[in-house]
Amino acid sequence: MGKIEVEGSSPEDAKRNIELVINIINKESFAEKLNEVRERFNRRLTYINKAIKDLTTRSNIIFDPSKLADLMSEKENIEKWLQNPQVIRPLDMIVSTKPVKPKPMLYTAVGFKSGIFLGVFLALLKGEIKSRKLQ
Repeated sequence: MGKIEVEGSSPEDAKRNIELVINIINKESFAEKLNEVRERFNRRLTYINKAIKDLTTRSNIIFDPSKLADLMSEKENIEKWLQNPQVIRPLDMIVSTKPVKPKPMLYTAVGFKSGIFLGVFLALLKGEIKSRKLQ
């Protein structure tokens, strides 16, 4: 699971940009993987269809109806994925109404603390170097 942030001149433009990014990633980066998965799913669909046909046409087979429902549900999910194959899919798109801005207070605080630590470190290092030269 990851987070992708995009910018746009409007919330609709940003949403369109993220959809384009996801499509590019899915189609270009994972093309070979998508073909492998598509082949596996097509094979699985063949087996599911055969099992459903056997269960519904043979009257001498005793089966659990929940298993048939599970097969039908799996078949539906596979067919839905095959219509729009994706490796990366958006779980939730949040479109912010306020623009993304730098956080000057945060950057100032981090810079200040880093400067203090760096100054103390350099002072201790300089003192240690002087004490070694005197010995």
